[in-house]
Amino acid sequence: MCKTRNCITFLIKCVNFCTYYLERIEMFFNFVIRS
Repeated sequence: MCKTRNCITFLIKCVNFCTYYLERIEMFFNFVIRS
């Protein structure tokens, strides 16, 4: 039970990390396209 819970928290952290960077990349591309 503890291991699966750790796995879930790890996955959630990974998803948050990925979405954060995807937003940054999207902002970067929007900036490049405009200039």
